[in-house]
Amino acid sequence: MSRTSIRKDFLNFVKNPDYFPFHESTPSKRLIILFKVFVISSLLCIIPAITLSFFEYLGFYNGIEMISTEIYDFERSRNNGYTIYIIILGVVITPVLEEIAFRLPLKRFDFKSIILAIAVVLGLFFMYYFPEYLWWPKGKLFFFLTHMFYLISIIGILFALLNQFGVRISKLKNFWNNNPSKIYYLSLTLFTVLHVFNLNIEIKDLVFLPIALLPFLISGLAFGYLRVRLGLIYSILMHIIINGLSFTFG
Repeated sequence: MSRTSIRKDFLNFVKNPDYFPFHESTPSKRLIILFKVFVISSLLCIIPAITLSFFEYLGFYNGIEMISTEIYDFERSRNNGYTIYIIILGVVITPVLEEIAFRLPLKRFDFKSIILAIAVVLGLFFMYYFPEYLWWPKGKLFFFLTHMFYLISIIGILFALLNQFGVRISKLKNFWNNNPSKIYYLSLTLFTVLHVFNLNIEIKDLVFLPIALLPFLISGLAFGYLRVRLGLIYSILMHIIINGLSFTFG
């Protein structure tokens, strides 16, 4: 690793993903690698940002906003802004869950990791689209705690149910271990495409959607690289940093 720059290794990994982690790096060196990957991905994200700004300057594009979830609307209606609960949810909990969902299985076949990832994806999907079917308290703290209780409970139930399909899922073992590129890009594609549902898209904006999704794709590339090379905790940390910056700068 000492003979190869992080930039080159990152690009080589994107071209040909694998399951090989760095073993010799100390925690301080790993944080330096994380910082370098963050810089690389941030610089790449400038390209779609400039492109969209150019079209906006010409009057062809008005921007695509993120859709608020139930808990966001709940907090805004009472506080007219973000609270500590929103920060915890958006900056910490969501990155942790998304990394478990999309990056945890990026290693040699592990049944438990795969079904946990599927359970988290389905749990997030349910909480995002069907919150109106659940009971919610009025207090901010109790609302937040209830939200977390529902989410964890649903994920736990789904995990238990999926555990019954062990024999069928285990048939994927050889394919999983021998095709890291396909697994990596399947995860990346799902991560990117599912973020479409977080965007308030109008018909006139569809032509700009691929450009608007590029930051998610670029970030997903970086998260996957860090997960494989350094471990899940580092992809979570970078995800937290990015979400924290997004909240800070709107």
